[in-house]
Amino acid sequence: MRVTTSHLYKRHLARYFCPIAANWTVLELGVYHGHTTSVLAAIFRRVFSVDIKEEFLQVAAAHTKHHSNIVFLSADSLSDSWASFRNNHVDVVVIDADHTYDYVHADTLNSLRHLQPLTHLVFDDFNSEVGVQRAIEEFQSTGALVDCQGIGTGWNGSATKLISWNGLEGIHSEEKTVWTTKSEGMLCRKGVPDGVPRDLAPVFVDRRFFLYELPLTFPTPVGVFRFLPHGGLVVSKRGKGKWKMLDDQNLKLEIPGLSEPELLFNLDRTAFVMSEAKGAKTRWYGIRDHLMFRPFNMADQRFA
Repeated sequence: MRVTTSHLYKRHLARYFCPIAANWTVLELGVYHGHTTSVLAAIFRRVFSVDIKEEFLQVAAAHTKHHSNIVFLSADSLSDSWASFRNNHVDVVVIDADHTYDYVHADTLNSLRHLQPLTHLVFDDFNSEVGVQRAIEEFQSTGALVDCQGIGTGWNGSATKLISWNGLEGIHSEEKTVWTTKSEGMLCRKGVPDGVPRDLAPVFVDRRFFLYELPLTFPTPVGVFRFLPHGGLVVSKRGKGKWKMLDDQNLKLEIPGLSEPELLFNLDRTAFVMSEAKGAKTRWYGIRDHLMFRPFNMADQRFA
């Protein structure tokens, strides 16, 4: 099965972790059919395997039925709460779910923030996914990831052939072959002992929030917020503004047409409430776009 991790990737995991991880717990984000899961179960004492698709979990559970140390969980790591993960002891996280930048960045940041006593982060598809490459490079630049080494095919810089498709495989698609010298995966150590480096942008930065007016009678957004790096703010229908953090959850805003708007985030920074002026009644509710799409994504899976 060529869409799973390579045999070499799995051997590199075993070679690195077998001498040290017999009593460790690993969290696997992205299961597919459970081929890598089975190897993780042979290396680690306990495996938590997470996927958004129920059908993948069923196939993986059948494939790994000879292992008794795997717990399969259905969750969307981007939109669902990490409370169930952070309340467990986790030493290693394998990030191999959605490979878009938003997902990889969020999975990495949430792992660094919530998992204890996390020591290592492992990534797949570094050689083929720009989102994976960008996220790893950003966390390396802040010191959150250190001592990263290539694993799997291309680990030593040798050229590797990749096969991609310009459509659904086998359905009106054409096979395309490219060569790369990047490694299939990356294995990194957590570089900041107490969590996330201070110079890393807050999790809400460069994310889209839908804005709803209260009381909410119908889920039609009245605007869109995007918090830019270095304090910039773009608000639809009002133009550009500014934001400044007052503490972990409160922001001071400058928005055209509003005197002194106040904004309060929830603990996960995935939603906020906002008033028109200091001390005024809450007027707006903002929420990350992926949370609004979550019910539709879940319902779509039931059409398969």
